[in-house]
Amino acid sequence: MRLQGSSAAVGGDPALLLRIRDSAALVGTYDGINRAFILPNGEKAIHDPPNAQVKVYHNGRRLLPMEYEMRESVSGQGFDQVCICYFSPHNTSRLYADYIVVV
Repeated sequence: MRLQGSSAAVGGDPALLLRIRDSAALVGTYDGINRAFILPNGEKAIHDPPNAQVKVYHNGRRLLPMEYEMRESVSGQGFDQVCICYFSPHNTSRLYADYIVVV
């Protein structure tokens, strides 16, 4: 995972800082059955298409928005779960995401 920039104020509110994550490996069981994964380090992402969207990749290919769902484990706290709709990643799969984290 690479932090791709420093923090920046949003909407003129210096208390609301953002961090951009690039190629963050998703956490979960890669066994050909599991389809639910979480963002690393307990992070929550902004997901408000088309303005700010979590981008999910499987083995280097960006998934289409219809191929995954973003979910909140706690309502109103930010999106932290990625649910794959049409396939189950195997142990050789690489699943990662680009997203914005609210600090």
